[in-house]
Amino acid sequence: MDETLDKRLGSIVTAGWQAALVAACAFVPAWLFYVAIMQARPAWLLGLWGGSLDWPTVQVIGMCLFGAMKVLWIVFLFCLLFLALLRRQLRQTG
Repeated sequence: MDETLDKRLGSIVTAGWQAALVAACAFVPAWLFYVAIMQARPAWLLGLWGGSLDWPTVQVIGMCLFGAMKVLWIVFLFCLLFLALLRRQLRQTG
């Protein structure tokens, strides 16, 4: 295997796993903030949405956003896993 390709794949995989760890660490405080807001239900939050929404709608929107973030994070992890396994396979064959 070409050394340049090996170095590049190694750098991509390392940076990717670090970014995935940072994203996972960012999900926890964001989720705790979401839970705290949904429990407190401040009036100013509905004002930020324009005042035309009710709390069940805001809750559904928040859950959809967190669900989409987690799905994208899982897709990112699968791409990283593919690149890590590709690098390993190329090292063994080359």
